[in-house]
Amino acid sequence: MMSSSVFRFLFSVPLAALAVASCATTSDPCSQSAVERRISYSLSDFARSNRADLNEVRQAVGYFEGQTVWGTMRIAQAVNAMRRVADGFEEEVVPDLVEISDQCGGVAPFREVFVDFLKDEGFNDQVVGWVEDFRFEFES
Repeated sequence: MMSSSVFRFLFSVPLAALAVASCATTSDPCSQSAVERRISYSLSDFARSNRADLNEVRQAVGYFEGQTVWGTMRIAQAVNAMRRVADGFEEEVVPDLVEISDQCGGVAPFREVFVDFLKDEGFNDQVVGWVEDFRFEFES
């Protein structure tokens, strides 16, 4: 049979660890690291759900200078894919950014977040320029 001191020890260690863990998880949700983590999570989830369209745009980049019918079709498909990505950003990410902004204030303009997202995804300046050319605007 287990002695009472061993019994108390076995239950006090997990309870102490739980108490410390709960203190560690109650950090400021508006700290810079917490806001960055929330935005990063939202953008990662968005990238996963829009991977096919992002890849479509990525594949068309090689045709930007080409003057072939095939290249023109690929670019047209990429334009539609970029519009879907922008629409998805507005539907999926902008509400998260609005929530963070309402709670904490100080989130970068949505368009800048979108451009930074594209750059982080590895798109070149020519693709990022589409955001300017198409005048993508995101509203809350």
